[in-house]
Amino acid sequence: MSELGEFLKAKRAAVSPQEVGLPAVGNPRRVRGLRREEVALLASVSVDHYTRLEQGRVATASENLLAGIARALRLSREEHEYLRMLAQARPQRAGTVAPEIGGALRDLLGALQTPAIVLGPSWNAESPARRPGSIDADH
Repeated sequence: MSELGEFLKAKRAAVSPQEVGLPAVGNPRRVRGLRREEVALLASVSVDHYTRLEQGRVATASENLLAGIARALRLSREEHEYLRMLAQARPQRAGTVAPEIGGALRDLLGALQTPAIVLGPSWNAESPARRPGSIDADH
């Protein structure tokens, strides 16, 4: 499980349903704290989306989503910032390699007179193309 998933799981375990105004109904709990379904309900997000986020299967998370989760899990300001940092710093999955930009595409980018960005399958910027003589803000 990712660091984000471990953090969310630990924070779910630290909050009881009674603390957030949920009734203690249903089968006895196998683990302490809130269930994923309860966090999703409190954060106003689908159970599937929250589950995918906790499992590291979501590429990005909106500020509204993270704020809802922070409220649901009763995170402190520092914990909320930590959650934001974890959600935005998405490491590549093990065994994946960033795709190479092919020669024809590289030639096309070089011929462009305007800046361009090549996006990969996960909407990641794979290669910036800059006009000759342009200023690179990263350096």
